[in-house]
Amino acid sequence: MNKKIKWILISIVLVILIVIIAGIYKFNYLANQPGYDVDGNKIEKTHKSEILLKWFNLNTSNSFYIQIPDTNIKCEINEFDSLRFAKGNYTQGDEKGTVFIDNIEIITLNKSPENISYIMIPFSISNQGSGYFKYLGMFKIDYISKDISQIDEYFLGDRVIINSIKYDGNDELKVILKVHSKNQPMSEAPSMLQELNLKVSQWKFKQK
Repeated sequence: MNKKIKWILISIVLVILIVIIAGIYKFNYLANQPGYDVDGNKIEKTHKSEILLKWFNLNTSNSFYIQIPDTNIKCEINEFDSLRFAKGNYTQGDEKGTVFIDNIEIITLNKSPENISYIMIPFSISNQGSGYFKYLGMFKIDYISKDISQIDEYFLGDRVIINSIKYDGNDELKVILKVHSKNQPMSEAPSMLQELNLKVSQWKFKQK
């Protein structure tokens, strides 16, 4: 076998391998991602997002996703639960849950660039266990692309209640939480106040 034929055969094998790998990626990864159907094909959206329009004045068909911490799961927030809350459900394999976001405590950071806003939004995750995990999320709103993306989150606790969030307008953030005391059953509503001081540095959260 001469070298030319050998290289042709190697090239054919490589092309076949690339096609196989691309197929595996499409059907096993994209099919589990929001915005794609079970065959891994992108779903073309025609409807407008009511949540992005009512809460952020973004008239767009883009969606609002929450990245589930420590996973590759994204949950689309697509349903109003009340005037204050919106929610979304997610399923990936055996993992199922619901995400709630709270528009009462939305805080806009100062010093945002033109056509960009950085905002903080509390959100909660309820899964198949007994936990109800509360986070403070950092999001970027791009008014040119009419898109909102999650860039950071800070874990506040399990079954805690946010009493207040105070932002000094620069880089200091004070969160007052109601948490369970050491001997209090988790089945009861938390009653002990706890203060959490955070720094907002380069659009990220850092505990002081």
